[in-house]
Order: sequence, then structure tokens, then C-alpha cells
Amino acid sequence: MARLASRKKRRWFIGVALCLVLGALRLPWREADGGNWAYWSYAFFVTDEQSYTDGGRLAVLTSRFLDPEMSEPPTFLGSWGMHFLSYLGYRFDGLTLSAARWPTMILAIVGWLAAYVIVSRRTNEVLAGIVVLLISCNPASLAYERVASTDIVIGALVVVGYALVTSRRLWKTCLDVLCMALALTIKPTAFAFLILFGLALLVRRDQRWRRFAYGIAALVISFGILWAARQACLHAAVGDGDPRLVLVEARRGS
Repeated sequence: MARLASRKKRRWFIGVALCLVLGALRLPWREADGGNWAYWSYAFFVTDEQSYTDGGRLAVLTSRFLDPEMSEPPTFLGSWGMHFLSYLGYRFDGLTLSAARWPTMILAIVGWLAAYVIVSRRTNEVLAGIVVLLISCNPASLAYERVASTDIVIGALVVVGYALVTSRRLWKTCLDVLCMALALTIKPTAFAFLILFGLALLVRRDQRWRRFAYGIAALVISFGILWAARQACLHAAVGDGDPRLVLVEARRGS
């Protein structure tokens, strides 16, 4: 018992230290460019970041969730979760460049910590901390995790979800379902990770088929609730009308 308690304390200490280092390498640079010339040549900051965050800015300015791009794929048609995260960032930090990047950076840090939890379950916690730190410090991750990126958010949610679903506690399984449902609201490509979600439920030794059925049912219900909330937010802007007509009517009025 004493040995297990000592290892648990060591895991917590390394986890906290890892969290501080990950944050120090990302959070202070939230208003800097991605540090990669390819992002500038691709105009990432002008196109992608704007497409995935302008809904949050409009919500802060108008107090309503509007569809800024007439339901194009990057907006409320398939990525409404990213607009809501950007809305939270703008509410927290104001209409600044860094505001919409807060959610991505925080979730990236949480994702790496979840990776540490997974690795530390299977090997020495010191080795797990070193491995996760070295991998997380690769230039591509450091650059991409400092911008508003749907791919980073999806990856972080999937890793967190996998760390939770491998636990025996029911409340952690419920959180895993929520993570997967949120990932689906960020980008439709998150459907590809549902296979990982299903396999993680099936490899469990205790009541695997029952947990698989419950997990899939809970995922469908959770996603349905989030979808209903999305529709309610959009329709609240124009009553019973089509939310895609909001800006069209605004332009006509002007």
C-alpha cells in the first residue's frame, strides 16, 4: 500500500510539472504567429482561423449565434462546436487575437496530459513524463497548438476520451462519451475516430457488449442533445425562420 501511495504521489507530481512546462511553451505565445512559414503562405490566419471563429465574434457582438457563411462547411453546418469555443474565448479575453486561441491551447495541454496518463499506466511514470514531454515539444505541435485549430481540438478530445473509456468507473465512461460527442461538433472528420471509441469499449473484459451498446446509445443521445442546442441557438436569432437568412436580411435592410 505504501508503495502504491508513493507511486500515485509521484505520478501527480510529474503530471503537475508536465502541465506547467506544456503551458509555458504555449500560453505566452498565444498572440504570436504559428512559427511556421507554411501557415503564412497558406494564409492560415486569414482563412482557417477566421472561418472557425467568426461565429463566436458575431455572438459576442450581437448576443446571438448567427451563421456567418451561409452554412458553408467550416461554419455552423459542420463545425458549430468550434464557433462556440471561440465564443467562450472571446467572452473570457475580449475581442483580441488570442481570445479564440485559448480553447485550442488549453485542450492541447489537456490532451498531452491524458497521453501521459495512458502511458504512465503501462510503464514507469518518470519515463512516461519524459516521453510525452519530448514528443509534445516537436516543432509542428508547438506551432499548430498555438492557433485556433479544429484538428488539435479533435485530437485532444479523442485522446482524453480514450484515457477515460479505459477506466472502470462509470462516470469516466460518461465523460468519454461527452468528449466524443463534442469532437463530432468540432469537425465531421471526427467520425473516423468512432472506430477507436467502439474498439475501446469492446476490449473491456467486464460486460463488454453491454458497455458497447450503452456507449453507442449514450453517444447518439449526447450528440442529439448538442444538435438540438445548436438549432435552438441559431433559430433564436430569427425566430422560426431559417438562420441562414440572418445576414441576408441584414444586408437588405442596410
